[in-house]
Amino acid sequence: MDQLSEAIPVVAGICIRDGEILLSERPPGSHLAGYWEFAGGKLNPGESPRAALHREWKEELAVNISEAREWTFIYEEFEEKSVLLLFFFLEFDGEAKPQEGQRICWATPEEALSMKLGPADAKALRRLIQEA
Repeated sequence: MDQLSEAIPVVAGICIRDGEILLSERPPGSHLAGYWEFAGGKLNPGESPRAALHREWKEELAVNISEAREWTFIYEEFEEKSVLLLFFFLEFDGEAKPQEGQRICWATPEEALSMKLGPADAKALRRLIQEA
């Protein structure tokens, strides 16, 4: 098996409202704890990426996604594991409410660049800014 086939599939959602993006801080004890990211998480066995995105945003932020479309993917290798992040643009109704003790914030893309972002999230953000 090659490295890509061993990568853990992860979904991440990018929500943009009024020129700001929603970011979530990784909780203590997690991989990359204290880093900011686009909210999401691992796929469960047999789960589609879209279903995982809906589940993760419901669990983490108590919102129902009204629209999601695939955008890009980024492969990232860490010393202990490899991750394939699948990024979606999404919209949801209402307001996000952290459900796992994490902090969330809305930031402009430029403000987010100065934050401590996970490597793949930083790459996605730079790509997002380039495409804007």
